Amino acid sequence: MRASVNSWEGLKKTTFVRDCFLRLNAQSDGNMVRLVCEKVVELAKEGEPWAVQELFNRLDGKPPQAITGDGDASLVVQVIKFANDSASS
Repeated sequence: MRASVNSWEGLKKTTFVRDCFLRLNAQSDGNMVRLVCEKVVELAKEGEPWAVQELFNRLDGKPPQAITGDGDASLVVQVIKFANDSASS
């Protein structure tokens, strides 16, 4: 079940930018999200490539990314842990 437009609960984890955006949206009585969406649509209609791509990614979902490598070589996966990563042990 999808969260309603006015409910941000159950969405992805919180981040500094996300928290800041949600706080600014709340301060504008929810108008900021609408204004940002309208601007992205306006730019897409003007042919701005990133805006068109962002709309399609949000509406249709991002296309899957292929994992490719050298045909004969093994795929190497490198895990990078940060000092403040609470999941690292």
